[in-house]
Amino acid sequence: MADTVATVLATWMAPPVATARTPIAASYGEAAHDNPSVRVQTWVGAGGGAAMVGTLAGNGQLDLVIARPTSHMRARVAALTQTARQLAFEGHDVTWRRTHAELGLGWQSHGAADGSFWQAAADLDGLLGWLTASGQGFFQDHRQDAFEYGVGLGARLERKLGAWALWVEARGNLWAQRQRAVLSGSTSSAELPRVDVLVTLGVSRRAFP
Repeated sequence: MADTVATVLATWMAPPVATARTPIAASYGEAAHDNPSVRVQTWVGAGGGAAMVGTLAGNGQLDLVIARPTSHMRARVAALTQTARQLAFEGHDVTWRRTHAELGLGWQSHGAADGSFWQAAADLDGLLGWLTASGQGFFQDHRQDAFEYGVGLGARLERKLGAWALWVEARGNLWAQRQRAVLSGSTSSAELPRVDVLVTLGVSRRAFP
């Protein structure tokens, strides 16, 4: 009986054995750092296509897309320019073109950190633009520049190929202000289109990481 009591007391009074614990936050941080699917990726792209409202014009585009592969959210900024278009007016022509920037947020389908796969995306953008218009063939030709703003909606389908992506995009832009070409000394005027429809083919390269 004495031996039994002594054993129990010795066990009860023995110091606890230290157990090593791994900090949860550190383990999670290392896992997140090593997992490429949770990293933010930056894609730089360029493309060319056509603007198809009014007369046909060519357009060029540079854009930057920032997103996580496993997220439905993405951010986009772009700069676009167009070749000159012509509008018949009083037996002569008005030549005009737009150059603008786009900044917006959008949705994308889930992708992967790397490899080949299809991905769809759509975004809503705010537009800041510059319109240049000038007369052609009048007695005195004048040029006028105007600041513009508006909203745009775009949809893109792309094929990711590792660090590269090929894509086709359709965009519709609506400009807030009415722009008119006016003939000096006359009440005649012609309204320039407020809506742009753009179709663009392009390629993007993953810049980071």
